[in-house]
Amino acid sequence: MTKTAREFDIIVYGATGFSGQLLAEYLVKNYFSKGTKLALGGRSQQRLEKVRANLEKINPAAGNLPIIIADGGDLEALTNMAKQARCVATTVGPYFKYGNALVEACAKSGTSYCDLTGENNWSATMFNKWEHTAKKSGARIVHQAGFDSVPSDIGAMVAARTFREKYGRDADSIEMFVSIKGGGIQGGTIDTVMEELINGHKLRKLKKETGKAAGAPKRPSVGKTKLQHAMGIHYNKRANLWAVPFFMAVANMPQVAHSNGRLGYSKDMTYAEYMSFRSFFPAFAMYCGLIIFGALLVFPPTRWLLQKFVLPAPGQGPTKAECEAASYKVKFVATSGSDQVDVLIDAVGDASCISTTCCLAESAMSLSVDADKLDSDAGVTTTAAAMGDVLLGRLNATPLFNIRVAE
Repeated sequence: MTKTAREFDIIVYGATGFSGQLLAEYLVKNYFSKGTKLALGGRSQQRLEKVRANLEKINPAAGNLPIIIADGGDLEALTNMAKQARCVATTVGPYFKYGNALVEACAKSGTSYCDLTGENNWSATMFNKWEHTAKKSGARIVHQAGFDSVPSDIGAMVAARTFREKYGRDADSIEMFVSIKGGGIQGGTIDTVMEELINGHKLRKLKKETGKAAGAPKRPSVGKTKLQHAMGIHYNKRANLWAVPFFMAVANMPQVAHSNGRLGYSKDMTYAEYMSFRSFFPAFAMYCGLIIFGALLVFPPTRWLLQKFVLPAPGQGPTKAECEAASYKVKFVATSGSDQVDVLIDAVGDASCISTTCCLAESAMSLSVDADKLDSDAGVTTTAAAMGDVLLGRLNATPLFNIRVAE
């Protein structure tokens, strides 16, 4: 069965979860009536039928959406599912626990794939294990296609490319500054963070072992990136902002490095990410909050108390009103010497829910409906390397994103 002849453009896997329902709703609202062929995937027929019934309220025709049953550990069932689609978009995490078999199924079936993980050690492990297989089958396996790490990945690409076009040479440094207003966080994201804290050493060990295994692929290295991890509070004169460490930098920065390695938009650059504020006191308050919250997470007793009484559980998240009232801004500053280019992103909606859903949905659309427009190689890759301008155009065509070069 060829990719173009497959029954479905996108299968939403994990459609019964909090993120999965948001993804299914987005695709039905925006693309189902335009002919995009969708299906719902998961392990519970009954729960998937409930999701389908809710989607029918958005579009009556969605009541006929096909349902595909496949458990996350059943490779045969997942392979049968993958063979029916051009792209599988999955929201089932933590991916180290639940995502391995689906990546294998897609890589072997020539089916493109995208997810919401922020587990960069797991993403690197999947590259080590399945890069050769995916390149051979024609599958584009794209991890971290949500808020982590689409804005970082696409924004850094645009900033570096614009700097080269304007000055005729590469940027030596790109710094990203994000300012978040309102919103909340999903329980699934918290579950992933907890998994990283508890079993992070296993992921790092697995990444190291697979990277040294016979036949493991070499990392793309057309462009080299030195990752600069932020420490403390400082005033950045180029951005005119106060900056503190960004809690998602550990997930985002390796993706940017991987993209530069494939695309070579800078031969040798430094990359860093920060949360930004216009004055010192909010920056100081955030920095103190990060230290206190981080300390509470590190120790098992206080971590348990946070999980039990404070943080949302898997399947929970902020209210619709909270999501819609939120927004965030991102500023990329690309420099070399005294020359500078700024790229700005204005995003409407909560980063954890609305924005992440948009990023994953438009990635899935790029990998399926717009696959013929992509000139990238197959493999275990990144959003910028796999979809580049196609994804950039799709995001800017929505009312949720405005990505532009500052005048």
